[in-house]
Amino acid sequence: MRDFMIKNIAGTGIIEVNEHLEIEYIDPVLKYYFTEPEQWTGKKVTDIPELKKYNLNDFIQKLSSGQHVKKKIHLSAGKEQKEILIEGEPLIKRPGIYKRAAILIQDITPLIKKWAVLNLSMENFKNITASIPTGIIVTDESGWILFSNPVAGNILESVFKRKRKIPATFSISEGTTREISYTTSENITFHFEVTLTKTNWFGKPAFLYVLHDITSLKKSENQNLILLSAIRFSINGIAIINHDMVIDWINPAFTRITGWSMEEAVGAKITTLVNKDGELSPSFTESIRETIDNTKHFRTEIRRPKKNGTYFYCELNITPFFDHVNNKKRYVFVFNDLTKRKEKEKIILILNKVFESLQKASSIEESFMIFRKEMLKNQLHTVIYLFDNNKKSLIPQYSSFDTKTLERFTAMTGVVFNTLKIPVSANKKYERIISKKETVFSNDVSKDLSILTPQTSQKQIKALIQSLGIQHSISAPIINRNGEVTAIFQLFSDLLTGSNVPEVTAFANHLSFFFQKIQLLDEVRLNYNKLQKNY
Repeated sequence: MRDFMIKNIAGTGIIEVNEHLEIEYIDPVLKYYFTEPEQWTGKKVTDIPELKKYNLNDFIQKLSSGQHVKKKIHLSAGKEQKEILIEGEPLIKRPGIYKRAAILIQDITPLIKKWAVLNLSMENFKNITASIPTGIIVTDESGWILFSNPVAGNILESVFKRKRKIPATFSISEGTTREISYTTSENITFHFEVTLTKTNWFGKPAFLYVLHDITSLKKSENQNLILLSAIRFSINGIAIINHDMVIDWINPAFTRITGWSMEEAVGAKITTLVNKDGELSPSFTESIRETIDNTKHFRTEIRRPKKNGTYFYCELNITPFFDHVNNKKRYVFVFNDLTKRKEKEKIILILNKVFESLQKASSIEESFMIFRKEMLKNQLHTVIYLFDNNKKSLIPQYSSFDTKTLERFTAMTGVVFNTLKIPVSANKKYERIISKKETVFSNDVSKDLSILTPQTSQKQIKALIQSLGIQHSISAPIINRNGEVTAIFQLFSDLLTGSNVPEVTAFANHLSFFFQKIQLLDEVRLNYNKLQKNY
């Protein structure tokens, strides 16, 4: 019997069941309709999850009573739409019962698209196309509509406001499929996938249009594109992680913050990348693991190495979500870069500590020694220039640089740093500080120094500045009781940014009050040639 059926119904998938509704045979064709149907053997038809959702109870009940039964179901996978016909045929039956039965599963989508080939009657064609969610339109060669099923009729009337002739928008080549967009007078846009097939209608040439309304799908795609763009252009680093803590995707900000490219990150474990130095405690990685296992939200602040070995600070947020497409749990790791904020906080903390230490000084010598000690301890460098109002020049009265660095400067430039007399006019930054009492940020100290020592190659100066880590500086005026600029306080560090100007300005003001308190400024101005300059 099985051989007979296969010969007479080409392309049909067959399931044979016994009187207990247990599946005894699965046709290989069924793998094109369902996932792993070969595993159904031995199970009851009513226990197969993929069949349960199609509500086949009435179908099985009639088949159990020995009746020949039919049922249409609709399969949808993205844009692909399939119409499936399921038939039940008792094979060996007695009155009211059956011993064996065959369930035939056939894709009838081609039959609907090319119905004329099957020589179906008009009534049968109407019955078949009436219940499917796909629009079916038959036209003559001039585009006049000869037939439309309910779905197509509703589209033609509600969207295109016509019933008699196919819209010009549907002008496509025979045998092709294309997406068509149409905006109504109410400014509502619809999207359709249209397939055109040449056929016959009662012996006359005709065209068969198959319409799929993909408006909802397009809206969903657009929303996904907007979401993807938002994630892609986010200033926060974002990584999508699977349950094994392996990275599936990162955005460009993740690369900017960590230094790891898409090619390097995808497929690697997140814990490996963020623990390059091996300093993360077991409790921290365990917290991440607990988050992964229990799908909890997790937040912390961490300091981690980039790919190049430099460190960044970040706020890390881990949030679980369910990937419905792949039916898996995944996790989004969001890295909010806190490096600038933390470095700014570090500068503020250092300056506060330095000023607290200065409160203990009772003389200029002691204050300079404290200043130098605290700055070196915190990897910062400073220079205090005295302003000679008569000669309109600046004299480096004090620096926190060690003797070796100052000697290196002298060997390179031929000038003893503390004997420099810098015309204020040599640098517009100095003019602004003196005349406008402004605090000025510089992001290229080597360029500023080249102006003061033009006889030295800029390449040499740049190498010295880079080795000391003082590419950036902030210079602020120190003002006496009469409101006059008497000195300039200059702070050097690669950590400095323009956002640190308020803090350095405030520190310079504190220095002004401090020097006034111990009456050091006048002492310095009168005796600066007598003071020790190389602490």
